[in-house]
Amino acid sequence: MSESNMNGAMNSEKFAALVEEIKQRDSHRKQSRSGQQQSHSSRKDHSFIKADNAMDSQDVECIEYRDQALKDCVLEEKEGLSQEALTTQLLAEAQREEEKAREWHYWRERAMNFLIRREHSEVELRQKLQQRQCPPALIDPIIDWLYGERYLSLERFAYSYSKNRADLGYGPIRVRYELAQIHRISEKDIKAAFKEINWRNARAIAERKVGKKEGAKYYAALYRRGFSGEMIVEDDF
Repeated sequence: MSESNMNGAMNSEKFAALVEEIKQRDSHRKQSRSGQQQSHSSRKDHSFIKADNAMDSQDVECIEYRDQALKDCVLEEKEGLSQEALTTQLLAEAQREEEKAREWHYWRERAMNFLIRREHSEVELRQKLQQRQCPPALIDPIIDWLYGERYLSLERFAYSYSKNRADLGYGPIRVRYELAQIHRISEKDIKAAFKEINWRNARAIAERKVGKKEGAKYYAALYRRGFSGEMIVEDDF
């Protein structure tokens, strides 16, 4: 067999292998989608079930983009580009898209792990991702995905934060300030959370922590903890 015929046969084998790879990825993607549908149908709002091999819509989108690029290049004739060069180009493009999908999956899992431990505000979550050097281009898409899947909820965070602070003896004035100014929680979510908190019990805890003080010192200590006046008035909340 001549050298040109041998090269042609080798290149044909490469293209056949490439096409077969695309078919296998298509099959894997369909199976992944089927598994996702079953998973989503059984998952509740606050269920954090980690499946390392599961693929979400963002993973599938990356793979679809990669596979479509492969198909377009295989099916279209590119003038002046040898089959060997084309194969190299396609594999490099596939590798880049694979790396993007892995990076997305890694940082999405990191964000979800923060939320598994406790509720976070968007402000907190952004800060943690930035501190751990998450690529800036991924932060907004990850936050949007977490909101869409209800893993990130400012309403849940407002209640959880208020409850924890009240249990430590902090009052509504201080907690409202922290939620609004530090965590950028809306007044609507703050009011909804405060309706579920027993501020009288929080004040009793604060009084035990303040200890025995007299007159102005006593009320100043309570005020620093977020309480005002001798009695808590529900309308103030």
